Amino acid sequence: ETQNFSVAFQPQYATIGQEISTLTALIRWEDEVLGKVPPCQFLALAEDSGLMNPLSEILIKKACLQAKVWQNEGFKPIPVACKLSSSQFTNKRLLASVVAALAASKLEPRFLELEITEKVLMENIEQSIETLTTLSQIGINLVVDDFVGQCGLNNLKLLPIGKIKLDSRFVAEVAENKKDASLIEGVVKLGNSLGLTVIAAGIETESQLKALQSKSGNVGLQGDFVGRPLSSKDIAHYLPRFSVTRLKAVS
Repeated sequence: ETQNFSVAFQPQYATIGQEISTLTALIRWEDEVLGKVPPCQFLALAEDSGLMNPLSEILIKKACLQAKVWQNEGFKPIPVACKLSSSQFTNKRLLASVVAALAASKLEPRFLELEITEKVLMENIEQSIETLTTLSQIGINLVVDDFVGQCGLNNLKLLPIGKIKLDSRFVAEVAENKKDASLIEGVVKLGNSLGLTVIAAGIETESQLKALQSKSGNVGLQGDFVGRPLSSKDIAHYLPRFSVTRLKAVS
């Protein structure tokens, strides 16, 4: 039942000290008997039982609805990002379900981001490019998640994406491992040269944050150290609002 599911939102920042640039939507489940079930448990169960598609559809629908609620309440429009599973990305109903979520919420497509792991994209790169192109054509922003560079420069240039999120394994060792630090710096420079936003995900410590900030190039930040997932009610305290003058102008 969909009422047992809620959405938490984890912020992304273009850099520390700036306003939230994107909110990543994360599904949460609270059962009447079991209580709050850890995502690692119920997501694995959903994948094994073939329920990942309807669960992902619930996430996108709820995230879009909440994003529109915030806009109606006077907050600045901020994109919400939803991660697609492998089965959902290859499902023929993907486009229809996303369009339905946008229509139901009346959210403009440019305020929705869809994340697909690089591994999933590489399973059939030609079909992936076709699917991403179709989504891009209706105005949705697309993100390559868990990026390690497997797709290569030629494929990266062909993908209609605007953002890449570095694999958290790189970030985990960025402060201690010079190779990982160099790889991150190289990917950031490459992404920036292609006009892509690069996000370092999974920041858990101050040393990781400082190591990332010392690198050349522009890298966005996400992780529990810079902003843990919060409920829609709690995250709203950190969202930027329009000024009173701006609100009068758009009303």
